[in-house]
Amino acid sequence: MGAKKVTEPVMPPQGGWRISTGDLVELDRAARVSEFWARIDRRGGDDACWPWTAKTRNYFGYGQLRWEGVQAALTHRIAYALSQGVTYNKLGSAVIRHTCPESTYRNNCNNPRHLRAGTQAENIADKALHGTNPRGERHPMGRRFPDTLIREMRIRFWSVPTEQRPTITALAKEAGTSVTVMSRWLRGEQRADAGGPIAATPGGFPQG
Repeated sequence: MGAKKVTEPVMPPQGGWRISTGDLVELDRAARVSEFWARIDRRGGDDACWPWTAKTRNYFGYGQLRWEGVQAALTHRIAYALSQGVTYNKLGSAVIRHTCPESTYRNNCNNPRHLRAGTQAENIADKALHGTNPRGERHPMGRRFPDTLIREMRIRFWSVPTEQRPTITALAKEAGTSVTVMSRWLRGEQRADAGGPIAATPGGFPQG
C-alpha cells in the first residue's frame, strides 16, 4: 500500500492566531438570555402572564437570579430590560410595574407586554388596586409579629385600669420590638387590623 501524502498545515498569520473575544462575549450573553427565557412559561401565548418556573424567589414572590453582576436581580426587571434592549443596570431606580389583566401570576409575571416603567407612587397605587400590597401578617415582618401577639398586647394595656397597666417598655421588651413600634401598635397607628382595643385619644400613655 502506497504512502499517503500529508498536506502541509496552514501557516499561521503574522503575529499568530487570534480569537475574537467580542464574539465569545456575545455568544455567552445569548446563551444566558436563552437560558433565562427557558425558565419562563410562555405557553399561554403573547397576551398571557408568563410565570417564572424556577424556585429562586424573594419574599414577595418575584423571581430572582444572578444577572449582569447583580446577585439577586428580579426576573421581571430582566425581562423588561431585554425587551427594551438595555442592560439591567441601565434601569437604575426605575420602578417596573405589573399591569397584568388577572391576578394569578401578577407578582410572578415576566411578560414584557404586562410591564411598564413608572414611579413608586404609581406602583403603590397598583398594589392597593390589585390587593397585592402585603400588610399585617402577609408582610415579612408580620410573620415575626402575628396579629394574635399585637391583639394580646392591646388587651393587656387597654383593658385594665390605668394603674394596673404594664409599661410600654415592658411590653416592647417582651415582644422583642422597640418602644416606638409598641406605642404605634397600641395606638393603632400600625397594624390597626390586628384587632383588640385601640386608644381613643393618642398620647395618653404612661411612660417608662
